[in-house]
Amino acid sequence: FERVRSVFERARICRRLESGELGADDANAAWRDLPALPDEQAKRLGARLEAAGETAGEDVLEGNRARADRAVLTMELVAGVDSPPDARGARMELKVSRLNESMRGEREATDPEEEMDALLTNWAVTGPLDPDAAKSLEERAAKALEAFYGQSLD
Repeated sequence: FERVRSVFERARICRRLESGELGADDANAAWRDLPALPDEQAKRLGARLEAAGETAGEDVLEGNRARADRAVLTMELVAGVDSPPDARGARMELKVSRLNESMRGEREATDPEEEMDALLTNWAVTGPLDPDAAKSLEERAAKALEAFYGQSLD
């Protein structure tokens, strides 16, 4: 769970840097204090940190929001936690899509921990979001991870 917490905290650092809650020096210091990650995760998250200070246009924010929404919604589904009322329609569509893929043989059975790990990484490396969406998705991701692993991220 230490690795999960490290990935989650790195995503939080990026969000705080993007929102101006944290300066670059403090972000880099907090980043260095976290436990090391496997090379591929470290590389992807490092690229995310480097890009965290860049300004993103509305089209980029919207695309990032769609990717982050999908990752967090799937995390909630895998963890067996409720999604917010405004996401229930999208959750039902996701469940049906996953079921159809399984029935057609397009979706292989995966280890739930491997799937959750991939979802966490995909959410964590998603670029900047508008501040309200970023905070909401972070809270939802934390809830899903804590339910799935049975441990607190704090």
